[in-house]
Amino acid sequence: MSLVPRIRNAAGWLVPAALGQGLNLVALAMSVAFQLFDQIEKFVFIGAIASIATVVCTLNIQSVYPGLRDAHERSRLMASSLFLTLLAAAVLVVASVAVQRPWGDDLLWVAASITAGATNAMVTANLILRGDAPGVALARLSAGVCNVALTAAVVITQTDYEYALVAVAGLALVTGSSVMLMRGRGRRRVLFVVSCLRDPAGMRHAIRAHAAATGAGFLAGLAFHASSLVVPLLGPYSTAWATAVRVSGGISSIGVQILSPWIEATFGTAVRGADALHLSRLRRAILWAAWIGGGACGVGLALWLETTGIVPG
Repeated sequence: MSLVPRIRNAAGWLVPAALGQGLNLVALAMSVAFQLFDQIEKFVFIGAIASIATVVCTLNIQSVYPGLRDAHERSRLMASSLFLTLLAAAVLVVASVAVQRPWGDDLLWVAASITAGATNAMVTANLILRGDAPGVALARLSAGVCNVALTAAVVITQTDYEYALVAVAGLALVTGSSVMLMRGRGRRRVLFVVSCLRDPAGMRHAIRAHAAATGAGFLAGLAFHASSLVVPLLGPYSTAWATAVRVSGGISSIGVQILSPWIEATFGTAVRGADALHLSRLRRAILWAAWIGGGACGVGLALWLETTGIVPG
């Protein structure tokens, strides 16, 4: 393939993905500019718990699913993820009734966030397996549009409900998932996955087979979200800390949101084809990109601190 078609193909998913992430940053800026600090605090804490739990409930499906060659094994993984997600949500809903406020409300919104996040992870994994990076990018664009529109509605109506931004994030994920489902293979695929729910032994096998990947995803999520999990423990400093975490997290996710579908799809294809050489090249390229990106961010931060006078030059 010549250079022009490659650029055109790349633009087909890079442009909508970048626009979607840009809209998410606009929504983030709106929430900070209009001082929705109580809502940001709840969003950061509940979002962190839900994100970690989603990886466990889905058996880290977004990382594992695209690399599986056997269709039946993929369906058992999908069915196991669906079962564990519904089970976790049901347990949390029952627990929310027994626990006094505000923790009871927190548990209820964690259940809703896990359900939305797991659904998004499952349909994203399916599109990544098929190499449909444009589909994922369009879904993220639609989620960004939803995020901005609903955040604007919260600002305009001056809603002071502390879980408003949590609800906005969940609805944005549902919107993106709906777009991806429309690009899926429809009814036959859903029926096949549901039929696997009647195979408890197969689901137990899937859980055991992917326990290591799930554990790795859990530890990675725990490390990444550690700064968010301590928010309730910071007392009068919790709002300022949550806002800082929200802003830094939104900025740091730019590359992940835009590039991850292509990287995951490429890795999945190489794993399914047992292409060790391709995998080695991909790993080296990603490591170099990470080092260069991290170094550039470090230099930029140092220059910014110096110019603002926070640290002496």
